[in-house]
Amino acid sequence: MNQGLQYEIAAVMQEVARTGLQASSATFQTLSNTVDALGQADMSDWVNVAGLTNIPCQLAVASDFRPDQSATLRQPEGFEILGRRILELNAYYSTADIRTGRDFSVLVDGFRYEVMAVESDSEKQVTRCAVRFWTR
Repeated sequence: MNQGLQYEIAAVMQEVARTGLQASSATFQTLSNTVDALGQADMSDWVNVAGLTNIPCQLAVASDFRPDQSATLRQPEGFEILGRRILELNAYYSTADIRTGRDFSVLVDGFRYEVMAVESDSEKQVTRCAVRFWTR
């Protein structure tokens, strides 16, 4: 009896969940589109995206093949350094796709990341996000 690979792939994902590798929690947020008294968009008012909250996930460092010379900014208060990570979610989330025109950020264990790209594997078992952040 040939079951194909679907059974084996599902078994791997169950094992990942059982072992606790994805111990972090991700919540996707989008801007609320509210405006202040001057009619300017409020860029600090984020709201949770329905169906994309408290997702088990794992963060990994995104390594570049060569140094990014634009990853450090000199500011009057000091330096700002760009960091990149890969965020792997525990399942396939089609609504996390940023090509819908929505600006997403994601809170992972209370730290905000900007979502730059979203992809899933060919079997639609996991969702991976390229995220970035700035730090001082």
